[in-house]
Amino acid sequence: MPCKLGTRKSVDASRQRSLDRQATLERLAADPRLRPWLPSARRSEVKPVQLQPVKPSTLTFVPFEGPVPFRFEMTPSQVEFLAGAVPRRDLSWNLEGLNDHFSNLRVGYTLDLSVEEFSVWPDAGVTVTFKGEVILGAAATMDPLAAFWRADPDPREDVGFVIFRSLGVAVSGYHDNDPSQRAISFGARGLWDEHFTKAKPIDLSGYGREQRA
Repeated sequence: MPCKLGTRKSVDASRQRSLDRQATLERLAADPRLRPWLPSARRSEVKPVQLQPVKPSTLTFVPFEGPVPFRFEMTPSQVEFLAGAVPRRDLSWNLEGLNDHFSNLRVGYTLDLSVEEFSVWPDAGVTVTFKGEVILGAAATMDPLAAFWRADPDPREDVGFVIFRSLGVAVSGYHDNDPSQRAISFGARGLWDEHFTKAKPIDLSGYGREQRA
């Protein structure tokens, strides 16, 4: 039975994506600095790594500076000096960035090895403060979404993330009360701009500003 044109196109597109991915991996592998992040056949034989927490367990978020003492534009060696040995490193799913994974922090880098994002989540053993309020951790005094909304009253929503452009922050899982998706992403200037332009305004007026995280 002859193959339908639509099916053939799908197969060809899938094959092309695979070829493009392989070409990108080969290009990245040519840079010795990136090899620790790249997938390797040998890694499948290695036992899963036990993630460890970063050493500074209290972070103070300053927009476009970072969750201090971590800062945007840090190099991997600077992060490791501050955080301790990195348990796991990998390439982002879209091959456009790199990640260092700790049990309570994810550090995202550009392919030029410059930090552009930090991600944290509840119950991970890290405390985050913002404008004098503890917004994450056992001693939290304010819900993070409420704290960011107070500082930036013009948030937008895109694919489940509430984006506060003037802060460089994206929050998930809080506005729709989904604990399994709760996370906060602190981004360098411009990281969330493209998402923000296509995002929709979100009304948080029914969300309690003084909620406890």
